[in-house]
Amino acid sequence: MKKISFKKEAGKQYDEGARNLAKRKCTMIYLVVLYILYQAYGIVNSKLMNETIMTWTGVILGAGVLVVGSLAVALFATIKMGQELAESEITEEIASTDENEYNENDKNENDENDD
Repeated sequence: MKKISFKKEAGKQYDEGARNLAKRKCTMIYLVVLYILYQAYGIVNSKLMNETIMTWTGVILGAGVLVVGSLAVALFATIKMGQELAESEITEEIASTDENEYNENDKNENDENDD
């Protein structure tokens, strides 16, 4: 497993598709986190407006669990995105493998055209 890295390092190549996918997945998880935080706000707001029969203990516990849980999910998503961004680096080994596959495909296409 590679270290966590959010920024590109100079002189290195990266798979932009993998980087964009990691960012999109993290963004979707952040939207879920925001929705959970909104639900926690709704619990507290309904108690302040006397629209619920929950006790303050229940409100604090319920909203607290939602807030702590959503922050844990956001932290997990951030760490996972950092790992995926670090893994998106194209190493020389991967680049040479891709080049060999490309050359092999060209050879196969040329053989088919000769027939």
